[in-house]
Amino acid sequence: MDLLSVLPDFPTKPYAHILPPLERSHISTVDLITLDILEVAKRARVPPADVRRLSAQIIRAFHHDVGFKENRDPDSDEPSSSLSVDVPVFPGPTTKLDRRVM
Repeated sequence: MDLLSVLPDFPTKPYAHILPPLERSHISTVDLITLDILEVAKRARVPPADVRRLSAQIIRAFHHDVGFKENRDPDSDEPSSSLSVDVPVFPGPTTKLDRRVM
């Protein structure tokens, strides 16, 4: 699993129970965010809900890494218990995408 080489500050402790099976099954970070959740879960023999949570957290970490911010509903004070992967994001005040590579 290349997760810590791709996202060095990613909190792996909540997912410690599924990372070893993913490693043994040669599942990469790219696989987690591009392949079907059920396919990954079946290949690694781990619960699909755990794979869904991990992949959603990885996507949020990537968004945060490049400077995107989540567009949260200001009316909701409590966090939602649903796994909404489709939370709209928008560029923050300054993102890494603003920097030009010469």
